[in-house]
Amino acid sequence: MKELEECVVKPVARDAVTVTVNNRDLLAESSNGKFSMCLKPNSQRHTGLDQRHHNFAMVATDREIGNSPVVVAAESSSGG
Repeated sequence: MKELEECVVKPVARDAVTVTVNNRDLLAESSNGKFSMCLKPNSQRHTGLDQRHHNFAMVATDREIGNSPVVVAAESSSGG
């Protein structure tokens, strides 16, 4: 992967992989192994915007399931 990011080698085409998905539990199976197509979330990110006549504000919060939200970023500006 590092070689691709640094443009040392060119990307190489691979053979297509057939994936079979069980619709009951969304468990996918291929020649490379099994993996879940659906994961249970453990956190959420919310973004809020507030625009008034002269002010504009943005805030982002993270909330883990079962805990209170935590502000991760906030910014406001005045339009004068």
